[in-house]
Parts: sequence; structure tokens; C-alpha cells
Amino acid sequence: MLDDLAVRIYEEPLLHIRNAPEWPSLTNPLHLTALLVDFDTEVAINGILGFLENSSGAHLDKTIDAFIALGAHDTAEVLQRIREVLRKHGVSHQKLRSDFKNTSQYEITSFSKLHGASLNEFAQEVCAIADLLYSDRTSQGSPFLRLEVYLEEHASEIQSELSRVGS
Repeated sequence: MLDDLAVRIYEEPLLHIRNAPEWPSLTNPLHLTALLVDFDTEVAINGILGFLENSSGAHLDKTIDAFIALGAHDTAEVLQRIREVLRKHGVSHQKLRSDFKNTSQYEITSFSKLHGASLNEFAQEVCAIADLLYSDRTSQGSPFLRLEVYLEEHASEIQSELSRVGS
């Protein structure tokens, strides 16, 4: 079920659940799943810094809460440590996003080039902590093994939500 949803949440009509006013609602199993798949996808493709600066990073607190709800405390703890580094360096999601205003669509850049050398120490600290995250969805300690169980436990709620949104 997870692999199927991991593809479908990036297609119509599920793509639009992120535009709902209540997004992300951790009491909605489809939202919780999409939030965690978004996290995993961003980290796998762009690394933890890419997650923090892209739209999914706006939901860092909810992502931490979602991992806690799953019982994935190791992952939640790593993300809490990263959140503390953000605070320590005075870096916010809005600050990271604002640096994109001078880029063009499809422009390829690096974290250092985009945000400047002043965030190099921040980036190094975040990446060192992120090395403690699971390496892939099937690795020992992966929260996605717990997510599979969660999906099975909430299958009827997810099917109802899928029907509601027209998927």
C-alpha cells in the first residue's frame, strides 16, 4: 500500500491534498502518510538541506510530530536536533525560501551558492546530524516499516479519504 500511495500522492487528484486548509492534519492518515513520503522523497533526492529549504520543510514540526505518532522516536530525535541547529543559527524556513527569489526556474545551484558562506557552518552541522537518519526505506531503523503497519491499521480510513478526494 505504501509504494502505491508514494506514487499516487504526486498525481491528480491527490496532489491537491497539500492545498487543503487543514494540511497537514496528523489525524488524517492520508495526510500523515503524504507528509512522511514527502520528507523521505526530499531527503532522498535533495538531502536534508533540500528538505529544509523546499516546501516540505515548512512542515518540519508536523513531520517530527508524525514520526513521534508512528513511534519512530529515533528519526524524530534526529529531526529535533536539526530543529535546534536551525534555532541556534537563527535560520528559518522563510529565510531559506527567500534566497530563491533571485533564481530562475530550473536553475541549478548549490546550498552554499544560494545562501552564502554565512550558512556554511549551519549546513555542516545539519548534515552531520542528518547522517544519523535511516539510509533508505528498508534499512534497519527505518520509520517506513512502522508506516506500513500504520497504513494497514488505517486502511479503511485511507480508502474513505481516497474516495472523498476522487482517487
